[in-house]
Amino acid sequence: ASTESVDHSWDGLYKIGGISFIIIGLWYMFANFWGYIAGVPAPGFSTPPVATSTGYFNVLASYPFASNVFYSMYSLIDILVIPALIALYFALKGINKSSILVAMGIVALWAFLDLGVTEFNSLTLVSLAQSYNAATDATQRAAYLAAANGPLAAIPIATFYSYFVGSLGF
Repeated sequence: ASTESVDHSWDGLYKIGGISFIIIGLWYMFANFWGYIAGVPAPGFSTPPVATSTGYFNVLASYPFASNVFYSMYSLIDILVIPALIALYFALKGINKSSILVAMGIVALWAFLDLGVTEFNSLTLVSLAQSYNAATDATQRAAYLAAANGPLAAIPIATFYSYFVGSLGF
């Protein structure tokens, strides 16, 4: 695209969008490295012993602060996608307004899906894992494990759709 197709009256928005994209990229690089080193599991792609509710809870309970920060940051990243998308739309609308609008709509759908399903369930599992870890008897532990079945069942499919829909939009 030529610079003539870019509306420079939106330069402030472009800077905000660029900073948002930089933060998003840095977080994903850091999160992948940190998750691998610290052992904080990515719920959509868990492997044994994390693939079971008990294994997953044990890992999350072992890193309560890291787990809260890890999944809370993913929620923040989903929110940062919105100003980044708005800036990207205004920067690229001169190329093909309709195609850019559809693509940005698909990416916005991904951000809301990821925030509302994947991250919500991940943070729910972190909370349940901490309660499971603090439980004093087998009945309480069994109740927390049972409560985790819904979020654990939803996360793999939500993760697949969030990766597929986001990639399709971008």
